[in-house]
Amino acid sequence: MPFGGSYAAPMAYELNITSGNYTKKTNGDPALGPILSALPPTLFIQSIADMGRFTAADTAQGIRFSEADSYCTLEDKCDPDFSIRKCWNCFIALYFLYSLLGVYLDNVLADDMGVRKPYHYFLLPSYWGLSHARVTDTVSVIERSTDEDVLAEEAEAQTRANQPMSAASAIEVRGIRATFQRNKKVFHAVKGPWYSVGKRQLFALLGPNGAGKTTTINMLTGFLPPSGGNALVCGESIAQAGGMARI
Repeated sequence: MPFGGSYAAPMAYELNITSGNYTKKTNGDPALGPILSALPPTLFIQSIADMGRFTAADTAQGIRFSEADSYCTLEDKCDPDFSIRKCWNCFIALYFLYSLLGVYLDNVLADDMGVRKPYHYFLLPSYWGLSHARVTDTVSVIERSTDEDVLAEEAEAQTRANQPMSAASAIEVRGIRATFQRNKKVFHAVKGPWYSVGKRQLFALLGPNGAGKTTTINMLTGFLPPSGGNALVCGESIAQAGGMARI
């Protein structure tokens, strides 16, 4: 039994030979109780063992709900710190504790795309929507296009740099970049394009394999953080902390 069985003193107590009473130990086993109580199966086993012990005999009265604490006494070799009611309370506390821990780890551990938040993300005002970090749009050319239509679209989009999103646009890509390093060599998957997507319009990204289409979509949908630049989706910046959550 994790906290002492039917025929043994609870592990956190010892029998005082002089007085004949059980007293709390000052070292050793008392530390095991709180440690084991962090494991839900241990609490479950303890509760089932107590219910079985106090209901197994023909003359046993069982444990009423109102006696979920009082039934457990040292005279019956039961640890009062781990009565059924206290085990229930621990279950509730552990539910919230492990839920919060799961949410935290889900955010700080890298996902399939290698994306994760900083370890202190919940301390950032922007995460709670209390502030918005300003992202400055800068024109940085990695590889200039030779297509006249593309150049015209870029020139038009660049006129709105550092300005609110146009009311006619659903998406505005403002020099967004994705840069990776392979074998100590820098590889630019997305090289800072500028363009806008109008509301209620069908827009398609066309290009050969390796042109950065999937990488662009991954950045616009929040699966991959941009290495630089910015993009506005429904007026929210994907380069800001919490921007995708507001989208």
